[in-house]
Amino acid sequence: MDWKKPSWWTPGTDASWQKVREGVVAELHKLGGEAQKLEKSVAEAAAAFGHGARTSYANIDTKVGVWSKEVEARLKADWEQTHQESKVAWEKVSAAARHGWERAHAAVGGKPPESRAK
Repeated sequence: MDWKKPSWWTPGTDASWQKVREGVVAELHKLGGEAQKLEKSVAEAAAAFGHGARTSYANIDTKVGVWSKEVEARLKADWEQTHQESKVAWEKVSAAARHGWERAHAAVGGKPPESRAK
């Protein structure tokens, strides 16, 4: 997949992603479900997207924190706008994006992904 970065992606976002990339990508294989069915490049792009969104959205709106319906709707809209040419629908990448989001949240003092409510 040609990884197109959204407008809010910055060099700082990229540096943050590069620090956690290897661990997050390795964890994706343990998630199961849709995330496990994705091509590696697509799963990585979705996880990076979620990670970057958590970091960037927090800089824009301090009320953004844990995963919610509102966050998912915002991410879905951003994914669809950024990946218009892609054949990969949000529903297929949302679990990988959520994992990236939650790993970024854990990195700034939130609960780790293992503690997420099912």
